[in-house]
Formats: sequence, structure tokens, C-alpha cells
Amino acid sequence: DYEGLGSPGLHRYIVGESEARGLFDIVRAAQSISGLGATGPLVVWGHSQGGHAAMHAGQRWADLAPELDLVGVAAGAPPSQFPFLNAFLRNGPFQGYLVMVGASWSAAYPELDFEQFVNPEYLPLLDELEKGCTDHIFDIFNPIPYSEFLSVDDILAIPEWNARMMENDPGQAPTQVPTVILHGTNDEQIPFVASQLLLGQQCAFNNHPPIELKEYPGTNHGTSVPAY
Repeated sequence: DYEGLGSPGLHRYIVGESEARGLFDIVRAAQSISGLGATGPLVVWGHSQGGHAAMHAGQRWADLAPELDLVGVAAGAPPSQFPFLNAFLRNGPFQGYLVMVGASWSAAYPELDFEQFVNPEYLPLLDELEKGCTDHIFDIFNPIPYSEFLSVDDILAIPEWNARMMENDPGQAPTQVPTVILHGTNDEQIPFVASQLLLGQQCAFNNHPPIELKEYPGTNHGTSVPAY
């Protein structure tokens, strides 16, 4: 389980190190159960936030879990290209994701304070982030014009926020194991072009392990999963 899901504190949504640690801890927990047989080579697979976690597991494996035999990563529709996604999601049917990320990063990093940029009339709504799933969050935050919700036009342009954005964008560090990125071409939440750009970023690193992008024509964020 990811940090903050079923445990105290706000869910650390799109916090790469936290997600990777949680993923590796799941494997360690499984290996500690007698008779389960959870040994041998490890392949990490995830979709959406899980794809983001999978990418960060592949990038942070040697530091966080070198004792595990990670041999590959499959990342479905992993969020990346955060400045692009920030602009794409504004004032749309998935704007709530931006609020989730802002509050999550503020909870994860002491130098970030999301609340100071939220207009006071909307501050009480942040409590709703811990009261429901994404549909509930979308119902609360999507109707609010983004320019009214925050007092700054581009929070990611603020140096402290920009630094954490770069840390958590999976295009900024090379994966350490063979990786396949999976993405539907009609994804309405994380556009397919984001993974095309992510592939280019990964291929630009010297001595990178094998990596490829598999596209699933005509599928969206949900229908791509059974197509994988």
C-alpha cells in the first residue's frame, strides 16, 4: 500500500520515492511469509499512479532495494511531463488531480506549503481529499476555475516547487532495468504524447538499458488496461 492509504496522514500521491519504497516493502513483506514462495526475479508493473511508482522503482532500485532481484519494469500510462500535464488538466474533468498533487507534495516536503497559495474561501475544501476517492475529489474541485482556486498562475514555476517537480518527474532520471512503457493513444487523462516524450528522455541517457513504448490504438485511460 502507498503511504497514507489506510495509515495516518495524507496520501503521498505522485511522490516517487515514497511510492517506490512502498512497492519494495510489499515485496519484502511477501517474502517474509513462510510458504508463500515469493522469491526469485522481480518484475514491477503498474498503471497510472502505479505506472509512476513502477518507473520510480526502476530508477531507485539500486539505492532502495539492492537486495531484490529486479529484472524489469512495465509502466502503464505513467504520469510525466508535469508542466504539460499541469496545463492540460486545468479547468477540465480531471482538474482534481492537480489539487491532489499540490496537497500531497506539501505534506511530503516541509519546504512546500500548498495552503498559502489556495484562496482562503477554498481552504476548507482541502479536507475533502481524505474523505473520498477520485470521483468525489473531482466533484468538489473540478467546478472551481483554476485561476480562482490558486493565487499564483503557475505554482510549478516557484523554485522550491520546480525542484520537487523535477525530482518526481520520471523523465529526469534513467531507469536501471529493462523497461516497457504502455499507453493508450486516446488517453483522456494522461495524453499519449507524454509517454512519447518520456521515451525520448529515457533514450537520451547514456548506456540506458533496453526501453520501448507499446501503444494501444483507440484505447483510453481505462480501456487500455485490459488491452495490455
